Amino acid sequence: MLIASENFKQAIKQPTREIRTALVLANNTKITSNDELASFSIERTGAPFLSSMSGFSAVILGVSKNLINQVVQVEIEVKTNFQNNTFEKINLGSFRISESSVNLEKNTTTIKGFDFIAGLSTQEYSAGSLTFPASLADLVAQVANKFNLEFKRADFERLPNANFTISKDLWEKINKTTFRSILDEVCGATATTAIVRNSALRFEPIKRAKIDRITYSELKSLKFKPKNVPINTLTLARTPQEDNIFVKDNEKVAQQGESEFKLANNEILDKNRTEVISPIFEAVKGYEAQPFEAETIGLFWFEIGDRVEIQNGDNFTESVISGIKIDISGSSIKESLVGKELEKTKTDYKRAGGIARTIFNTEIVVDKQKQENASVISQKEKLESETFEKFSRLDQTLADFNYTISKTGGLNLLKNSAFYSFDEKTNSPNFWNIRTIQNLTIENSAEARSKGAISGRKITIQNNTLTQTVVVASNFTSEKQNFYSFSCRIKKPVIGSGKIEILDGETVARTFEITEGTSFDWAEVKIEGILPQNNALSVRITANVNSTIAFADLNLVNNKTASVWTQAQGEISNANLHIDEHGLIIKSSINEGDYTAITPLEFSGYSKIGHNIQRVFTVNKDTTEVKKFKAEDEIDMSPIKIVAIKDGEKTGWAFVANSKGER
Repeated sequence: MLIASENFKQAIKQPTREIRTALVLANNTKITSNDELASFSIERTGAPFLSSMSGFSAVILGVSKNLINQVVQVEIEVKTNFQNNTFEKINLGSFRISESSVNLEKNTTTIKGFDFIAGLSTQEYSAGSLTFPASLADLVAQVANKFNLEFKRADFERLPNANFTISKDLWEKINKTTFRSILDEVCGATATTAIVRNSALRFEPIKRAKIDRITYSELKSLKFKPKNVPINTLTLARTPQEDNIFVKDNEKVAQQGESEFKLANNEILDKNRTEVISPIFEAVKGYEAQPFEAETIGLFWFEIGDRVEIQNGDNFTESVISGIKIDISGSSIKESLVGKELEKTKTDYKRAGGIARTIFNTEIVVDKQKQENASVISQKEKLESETFEKFSRLDQTLADFNYTISKTGGLNLLKNSAFYSFDEKTNSPNFWNIRTIQNLTIENSAEARSKGAISGRKITIQNNTLTQTVVVASNFTSEKQNFYSFSCRIKKPVIGSGKIEILDGETVARTFEITEGTSFDWAEVKIEGILPQNNALSVRITANVNSTIAFADLNLVNNKTASVWTQAQGEISNANLHIDEHGLIIKSSINEGDYTAITPLEFSGYSKIGHNIQRVFTVNKDTTEVKKFKAEDEIDMSPIKIVAIKDGEKTGWAFVANSKGER
């Protein structure tokens, strides 16, 4: 709201009022309505998340004045005391005159101009004009200094993301970027409207407390339009490809229906959307404004973004002013006010990402600085401490063109699913809980592979149970449905029974019965579309009493349908080699029990000696410890070396000096 005294406000609302207007030049010369100022008009436009601008025009009697590029202030005075002939005034702003034309027939001069935002609108940005890295507050301070505008940094630093740092020049290679467009992007990042009043640059929050009330007595006409529900969803978008990040107030969406505001193609936000979206959402959440059009008696003190109460029958309705037009010609006064809603949008959230996770079906990333395009089709999830991603990517630069297909993670969530990895001391499979180790047999199976088992590993249990628990994404509070599916292959004769259970937390959610009287010849079994309500899913496989059942390709995936078997994220396993989160084990395929282990705790070799597996060597810091040691020719340890004498009359060891440590 413009600065207006209470005396001015009271006087301007009176049925009988005396008003005079003036243009004040830089040298304090005045062109007034009592002499040469025939009429003037001011029009202000703006919107949330953008800067506002005011335009001005006036008709002056005579053709002798040259006001091009001069700054004029527009004043309105109203008489507040008729006995003392006292006037109170309001300053409607400063405008730089950009156009002047004369009408020799009417002997008039028409001038036009704009507020100081126009200077930012016409001056294109060039690389090096601003210094980076810079916080948003630093950035605005640099722009204000460049255009000689006042800027209250302390007020700005109370805004959302005010201290967010821009690490590099985002606009250095974007043609036709103006300083006003940079301010517009600052408005988007801080949820504000930028306004220049005279020479002061201000950023007003989107949600402000109401500053005034407009009654029927101050109106000539009024029209309300339908209103949307308050904003409860914010989307930060890249368009036209609809690569979106969103955040919702789920409770309000459920109560009121969805009301979204979309902020698109903001360079400041683009690569940092997940970092900045929450503060912006808090600043815009609940925003509502009754659309209206009104003509007042002429109040003059409103600005773009002002929140006002407008009489609506016996009640008052809140709205936000987004357009103002003032026309004064002689005794004719007209002030029009317009209020618009934030433009309502609709996003396909199946193609958008939330804050905690981002799922892109299609993404086109344009790096205007590096002159690169990257087209990506991808899916990314975070489960436990791991990130799983599948994507194809097309990169294009001025010089070359690359196509990449990648799949990392998002695979089998069951670890050691082919039972390659065992605790060599207990002989139990790593990551699995087993009721009894004696009734478990693991072997490679050409038959299983020929019948479709990709792993070729046959896991046979008799009167036994295997269980593994994995951490998953719960659907209890999730906006997106996180489906999981299990699959495996089964070999069983007619005799025998068992079951496969999927436990959601401690509760059995799904069961597949392996029934007596039914045979399975490496048949594929699927349990699909599991929607966990807890953060843990367990796979429990049971062979009942007097039942022998073989399994292969045990597979649990984060998908609505089952997929082909793969090893878990970070695993590489076969009959001789196993790599997982515990380390690396290399086994002998000839001598049972012989293996080398490289883990965070040891680098050791093991061998089966008699009936026991023993550690036969280990590296302990700078010392190698061994059970037995065999050297073919010599042992070298300064200052001597021991050399084997194998030929001649005397055989044995020769101790030879090696004071220089020679080898």
